Amino acid sequence: MRMEEYLGTVTEQIRCERARGFVREEMEAHIRDQAETYEAEGLFPEEALEKAVREMGDPVEAGVALDGVHRPRMDWHSLWIVGTLSLLSVAAQLSLSQEYLLGNSLALRHILFTVVGFALMLLIYRLDYSVLAKYGRRAAGVVLFLIALALPMGIRMNGSAIGIGLGVFYIPLSALTVLYVPLFGAVLYSYRGQGYRCLWKILLWLTVPVLLMLRLSYFSRAALFGLMLAAVLAFAIGKGWYVVAKKKVLAILSGIAVVLPAAGLLFLGASGRLTSYQTARLAAFVSGSSETAYTEQVARQFLTESSLIGMQSGGELSDTLPGANSEYILVSIAWTCGLVIAAAVVLFLLSLIGRVFRTALRQRNQLGMILGFSCGVVFFSQTLLTLAMTLGLSPVMSTVLPFFSQGGSNVICSYILLGLTLSVYRYKDILPGQRAEAGQNRLVSPVGLATEKAK
Repeated sequence: MRMEEYLGTVTEQIRCERARGFVREEMEAHIRDQAETYEAEGLFPEEALEKAVREMGDPVEAGVALDGVHRPRMDWHSLWIVGTLSLLSVAAQLSLSQEYLLGNSLALRHILFTVVGFALMLLIYRLDYSVLAKYGRRAAGVVLFLIALALPMGIRMNGSAIGIGLGVFYIPLSALTVLYVPLFGAVLYSYRGQGYRCLWKILLWLTVPVLLMLRLSYFSRAALFGLMLAAVLAFAIGKGWYVVAKKKVLAILSGIAVVLPAAGLLFLGASGRLTSYQTARLAAFVSGSSETAYTEQVARQFLTESSLIGMQSGGELSDTLPGANSEYILVSIAWTCGLVIAAAVVLFLLSLIGRVFRTALRQRNQLGMILGFSCGVVFFSQTLLTLAMTLGLSPVMSTVLPFFSQGGSNVICSYILLGLTLSVYRYKDILPGQRAEAGQNRLVSPVGLATEKAK
């Protein structure tokens, strides 16, 4: 059988059209590599090619085996975890609500956004994330432009911009910063293979949005935002995407990540740009005894008085603890449902975050790898900071617990990021990875190749 006929028969057995092209290319490369080996042993080119094709095995059997591997997949484990988290988040918000049946109930709004977010997650899961290879920089530029619009058009609260008002539309800055992180990963992907010159461009994509957030008097969010972007950049450099001295560049990047937040805080304090409540929060955290540490003290009291298991009324907590359904949602869960349930929520979140990182690190496609890692960085940072605030290890900051904290944009963004991760998982055996280096290829039957990939 001729090679073209063989490859045509194999690919006809693969139902996913998206996978046929790169499977054909990969198999043809294997056949031609082996044919070159046979030519070196003394066979004529046509004989060598025919022998290489013949040793690949039956084309129908090979195609069926590859069809079982190269097909869309759902990460049912992650879906089960997020489904459980969704139900727990609704229960947590209901336990804090005193208006179960009223239309303006915060709990009912949370239920609505949870349902919408879950549906949006499933929609994004169905989409091909590889479109960001072409449009990632444009999308990041649009988000960056919207963040810049907050300077003249920002809606402010307590001196800090919280969002952008565009007529009847309101775009929260928190949503823009969260969505920018995976788009920054797509930007990094677009520069791979380049040298030191590309680092200056990348640093602009990193520093400009962080400086804008500082200019908007959002120090805590700007610091967290910068650290998340720096982590994604460090990952890309560590993977060898750029022609640079990795250790030296990573050392410099680590120094910048440590020095810049401290320098930014000193500058804002010296220039009087920190608002009074931000200054009070920092002073309260450092002293631990100021009257302005009210929120931390109340949170600590409710946490220490929580039982291991049991239901307590959330009415008192909602009236007493600021941020009971947002920043301090873990305290609320511990108080209303028990410390065991609060610990279970944290463990479920950490399990989901582990799945996200695992999906990313097992990707052969580099774009899928960086997108999944970026989403994992966001989830991990938000969860870690919320946990630190709950335990009194950090001052009060503007943060959210993924899927749990009240606020439509917060909930929607969590599901969008998970939907993107599920899309990466869905296409892990469909979108191509990197070709092996010359000299490393070997003749493998499609059935054996399918078995290796399934592992």
